[in-house]
Amino acid sequence: MAVCQNIGATKINPELISPWKESDFKKYEGIYHFGEGDGSNLILLVNNNKISIQIRETGYWTEGGYALESGITQLSELDLKWEYKNLTNIKIIDGKFFSNEYSGEFVLYKEDSNSYFGLKINNPWNTWIGEKRYEIGVKRNDFNVLNCYAGQFPVASIQFLTKGDVYSYNSDDLALMRNEIFARYGYKFKEKGTFEIYFKKQNWYYPKYRDITAFLTDIELHNISIIKEIEEYRNEDIYVPEFPEKNKKIVLSAKQGNLAIALTIKRIGNKTIEYSLEMVEFGKKNYSKKGLASMADGPSLGSESDESSVSGVSYLYDEYVDKKEDCYMYIRLGKEEKTSNYLLGKIIKNCNDKIKDIDLNNFPTLIEK
Repeated sequence: MAVCQNIGATKINPELISPWKESDFKKYEGIYHFGEGDGSNLILLVNNNKISIQIRETGYWTEGGYALESGITQLSELDLKWEYKNLTNIKIIDGKFFSNEYSGEFVLYKEDSNSYFGLKINNPWNTWIGEKRYEIGVKRNDFNVLNCYAGQFPVASIQFLTKGDVYSYNSDDLALMRNEIFARYGYKFKEKGTFEIYFKKQNWYYPKYRDITAFLTDIELHNISIIKEIEEYRNEDIYVPEFPEKNKKIVLSAKQGNLAIALTIKRIGNKTIEYSLEMVEFGKKNYSKKGLASMADGPSLGSESDESSVSGVSYLYDEYVDKKEDCYMYIRLGKEEKTSNYLLGKIIKNCNDKIKDIDLNNFPTLIEK
């Protein structure tokens, strides 16, 4: 009988192992437990068929190393901490598992009334297994992967987030969400700074590293970038517009011939709006576009002047921009305060002529309903 690890140090019969093959990789997602006791966990995540894997191993951390092994302190005086290692170049082909670091296959082990889905590792990281032996990590159905990541926002470590997922959070929550990612890996924050003070109060945090870049997964790198982008939208600058009012949904509309347009906006930050554009060209086709638009980066000195096509009166406006490679949108918002309290808007739009493009000369002023 060959020897491998299943649960703890239990020897198993290799003849009772069969392949576990799934066409949907999402069914492999979860936590695979290796070794005895707390042991180590392999965390496998699948987002849009992109696979991320981390190995989480136990460690009793102190600034000088492992105090328990050195006889400096007792186990009961220490909280359990974790070390992380990312796998790279991961592939799953026909139930077989490949990475630059480890390889193996997904398996089903069935003996009498017991059956376990698991991941068999041919070259296990637990060196006590012995040469030419393998180890099976059992898939844990009793443990939510969210519980592997401490803090208030563990989702930032397990799921690719979009701007829409995070823009509703306030600035404090966004900063905490981003810095929790660093704190989970023992990042040392600025001494006596806001986050050092906050995280030292969390029993799961232990400051150990000045650089945690190697621990960050593709998911976390993506989410850090998204969170920082939304944070930048909300940075206060020299000029902060008076309107539109924050968090109030406003609809502006206008018609010209067979073309009608409705623009729904909501200001979600000091210098950022969420928008939805609906255009209907009678007898042809409809067009819609949603997104976030923000005022230009850097200090803004104030509004510029525009002229209402309805009254001919000039008014001050602020310009919000959403610019992508194949499509750009400039939204100008202002009030003709001397004659009306309604919000006015103009649009400059070019999306490769998917529907009639708009410039300042070919479409009237949008008026708040």
